[in-house]
Amino acid sequence: MTTVLLGVLLSIVLFIAVHRSEDSRTRSEFLELADERISSVSLNIGIAVDTVSMLASHFAVSAPGATSRADFLTLTKPLISHHRFIQALEWIPRVPDAQRAAREAAARAGGDAGFQFTERDPAGGMVRAGRRSVYFPVYYVQPIAGNREAIGYDLASNPARRAALLAAGASGEQRATSRVVLVQEKGHQYGVLLYAPVYEVGTTHVGLDRLRGFALGVFRIGDFIHVTQHGAKRSEPLVQVHLYDLGTEPVEAGGGAMPGVVQQLYPRTPDASPSSLSAGLRISTAYAFGGHRWLLVATPTPAFLQRAWHVESFMTLMAALLATGLFGLTQKHSLERANYSLHLAVQTARAKQRLDEAHRISHLGFIEEDAARGAWRVSDGAAAMLGVTLPGAIGGAEELFVNVHPEDQQRVSELMRGNTLIPGGVEFRIGQRHFHLLAGDPAAPRATSLPRLLTIQDITQRHQAEAERAVIMTRIVETGRLESLGTLAGGIAHEINTPLQFIGDNLRFVGTWLPALMRLSADAHAAASSGDWSGVVSQAHALHATPVVRELPDAIAQSLDGVSRVDTILRAVKEFSFPSDRKPQYFDLNAAIDVARVVARAQWRYIAELHLELEPRLPLLLGIESEINQVLVNLLINAAQAIQARGDGAAGLIRVCTQRIDDAIELRVQDNGVGISASNLPKIFDLFFSTKPPGKGTGQGLAISKAIVLRHGGTIDVTSIEGHGATFIVRFPAHDARGHT
Repeated sequence: MTTVLLGVLLSIVLFIAVHRSEDSRTRSEFLELADERISSVSLNIGIAVDTVSMLASHFAVSAPGATSRADFLTLTKPLISHHRFIQALEWIPRVPDAQRAAREAAARAGGDAGFQFTERDPAGGMVRAGRRSVYFPVYYVQPIAGNREAIGYDLASNPARRAALLAAGASGEQRATSRVVLVQEKGHQYGVLLYAPVYEVGTTHVGLDRLRGFALGVFRIGDFIHVTQHGAKRSEPLVQVHLYDLGTEPVEAGGGAMPGVVQQLYPRTPDASPSSLSAGLRISTAYAFGGHRWLLVATPTPAFLQRAWHVESFMTLMAALLATGLFGLTQKHSLERANYSLHLAVQTARAKQRLDEAHRISHLGFIEEDAARGAWRVSDGAAAMLGVTLPGAIGGAEELFVNVHPEDQQRVSELMRGNTLIPGGVEFRIGQRHFHLLAGDPAAPRATSLPRLLTIQDITQRHQAEAERAVIMTRIVETGRLESLGTLAGGIAHEINTPLQFIGDNLRFVGTWLPALMRLSADAHAAASSGDWSGVVSQAHALHATPVVRELPDAIAQSLDGVSRVDTILRAVKEFSFPSDRKPQYFDLNAAIDVARVVARAQWRYIAELHLELEPRLPLLLGIESEINQVLVNLLINAAQAIQARGDGAAGLIRVCTQRIDDAIELRVQDNGVGISASNLPKIFDLFFSTKPPGKGTGQGLAISKAIVLRHGGTIDVTSIEGHGATFIVRFPAHDARGHT
């Protein structure tokens, strides 16, 4: 009886151990799925913010009226086609009441026959907008399909939209509405509008009095979530996502949700507070979006919980209890035999459970040498992976690997023969799947008296995950390029404006004196025929007494110099913005630094002095020049912002140095800004980590820079003392003209 009770106790202990193992596996699987969903949503939200910023930058540097409806379509069509979660991109001009009739007539003349300023009546229908001092109508919108009803809609007629609109115009930063039902909404979900203010060219301060209008992004909140499931193979989602608006911080006058008032953004129904989702498995993250604080909470769906229902622990318990019962029945025959049977049953169950679980999780199979037959034994898992059916699961190497891709046959054959050790084994393909074949530890001495044992593992999922990560990183790099262009656009426009001003002044000077010179030429031609040069001589003396003789050549020279400066800036922007080839090529790193210096000049010229210490005979760098340009611009902007953050108004210093050290090209970017705290130093290369206030940075610049440097086979490190600046050190492999390291 004591032995039976002990068996029951052991069964319960075994059940608890397996149950905990299942709990741990379930939690790990959920965290992996939830992290994937949250990362995708985070990426979509970041792209939304950057897209609206880029659209605002375009209108900020364009003259009023310079962008036609066709230009707007050309600008926005690729953005909308690449990101399905963008419902619409719009241009919202500020129209005083005195200009209303002219604006409506211009839109109708431009092709929109029925255009007028509209608003919703109490019944929800669209009617002509009532009279007010200022209007903010939807003037341009893309795509037209599905959004036609919004054309002409005066956003100032709706309190929620007007509040966010005025807050953006007054602050000079992006502002979002609280949840709204879109004018063009036909489904059952909330929307959100993100405004980016655009001021008059040359404006040095923000405010409603200098406002030209707004770049507007319209998003259906559910599309941020749904687009992350595109292409999913599961028939039913395993992770449920809830998105909440926690309000604005600090409170803005009439600006959307109030702090402490939680609004559920997705799903629209049923309502569930964040606190009600706190029990059980969950993962959450917070975002700053247009002055609002958003909270994303991921929880398991019923489908996930049903799939994760613990079966193995109960089967193990039943098997252990059955073994205990059988042992009790046979105890009367032989206590020693019963003890042995119980021990064997428990050990066998544990071993089988561990082995089956390991095989299932790791996708493993085994191939063992049968020296007596001169053949190989394969496990069921290995045979299934190789796609072969062998009598008695025994066959030769040619039979086992008959389905291997022809390009991989030779490496697999060399490993099977065992003539040479291949560290790390070999990878091979069968159809669309990838496998890894390993013949023991290559560093250990081989025991010739024992049969060889090879391990085969299905690594298809790992290859797919690596490919997906590469696609996501490419999207993040392109997002970083958009962010950089948005940051630099205003400064580049200012840089170009300066030479254009003195070019215009000089041309006006030349235009003033050109008629007098042409008259003198005509009179000289007439004097040559008549012989009377007295009038020509008096004119020549009069001109000689004026500054035109000595200033006219200087004016032309200065104009040519200004044109050269504009050309230098535009060529630098073109090299940064429009990569000609995505394949690695040899290029001069020093020349790339000069391009980055010109592109980012407006970011540092009023803040710091830039000293270049470039080794003149630096080897060529093999890589994608446009990506390296992005790294250089990111480092220069970070250095300028770190100096500006000191707040003392004193000019700083940025040093950029290049040199060859052994077989590497080293780049150093050093500043004397605020530096980096010891607690933040390990995290500055993490994606979405930023010490800047909301709206000033997305936390992608350094993460993208590190990814680019690593992809080029290099390294990037940083040293810093808080309060004394920082130094970023980048190293790339050096190549000679033939590409040898």
